[in-house]
Amino acid sequence: MIYDFKLDYGDKNTGTVYLPDKHDGKYSVIIYSHGWDGNRNPGAVLQKLLGENIALVTFDYYGCGETGGDYSKMTYCRWKNNLRDILDWVIEQPFADLSRR
Repeated sequence: MIYDFKLDYGDKNTGTVYLPDKHDGKYSVIIYSHGWDGNRNPGAVLQKLLGENIALVTFDYYGCGETGGDYSKMTYCRWKNNLRDILDWVIEQPFADLSRR
C-alpha cells in the first residue's frame, strides 16, 4: 500500500508511506532522508525493504519537491526540525512498531 501525506504543522512537509503488501499489523519503519537538493524517490531501496516487511517513509524537506518553499532559506536547523517533525508524525502512526527501535 502506498499513500501520500502532508503535515499540518512546521514546514508542512509532504511525503509518501510505503507499506508491505501484507498490511496486517505494525512494522519497523525506515525514514528515507534525501540529501541536499534531492528528492524523496527511494529507488531500488524500496523493493528490498518491502520484501523484508519493513515500512518506508520518504519526505521532501523545505524547499524541495512538493513541500515547496524558498530553498535559499534551508538551514541545518530547519533540516533538523523537518526530520524531527517527520519522526514525530511516524511515531503516531498505527503502522509503526515502536518496540522495534
